[in-house]
Amino acid sequence: MKTIDIHGKPYVMVKDRVIHFNENYPNGCIKTKKVDSRIENVVIFEATVIPDIDKPDRFFNGHAEEEIGSSQINKTSALENCETSAVGRALAMMGIGADESFASGDEVANAVYQQKGITQDHAEQVVKTQNAPKTAENGYKCEKCKSDLYDNKGIDGQPKKSHNYDKLVAENKVRGLYQPLYKCSNDKCGNSIWDEPQVSTEDLFNEI
Repeated sequence: MKTIDIHGKPYVMVKDRVIHFNENYPNGCIKTKKVDSRIENVVIFEATVIPDIDKPDRFFNGHAEEEIGSSQINKTSALENCETSAVGRALAMMGIGADESFASGDEVANAVYQQKGITQDHAEQVVKTQNAPKTAENGYKCEKCKSDLYDNKGIDGQPKKSHNYDKLVAENKVRGLYQPLYKCSNDKCGNSIWDEPQVSTEDLFNEI
């Protein structure tokens, strides 16, 4: 697996660990869940890696904690960053991609930037730009406050599934299965745009 240098030690990026796991453990699975935090603005995730689902008693756990707004990445993507870190640590517990040490998300990011010859200030600006929400291309404006709308669709142009999608389906619930297609850029407004009309429970679950 490809590595980067962290404090003089090889480190395998989480995405490469996941690819390695999926290729070498086709009967395995990776599960994640958000853990309730008693601290405001703190996100905690637990990840569980099971190499063989037919042998569920052999598993590896990893945890991660991120503070919303503590870094440029965590200003917009603390939830995703935290989940990825937890998965990386669980895979490391299994021995995938962690021969000598575990590294934090900030250490990995800094190492990547240094290898590319980018200054820290420039790096933070790059991350901020890459993680900035995409403004709706169709020129939609919020009906309530006339601010720009952020495009919240998935890469396929369809509504994103809710984080609780599987749980809601199992409970035969309709509301909350999908996220809105657009969100208002004004935090004080908080308006969301649902492009599709509500459908009946029967119609929805006939499609699933």
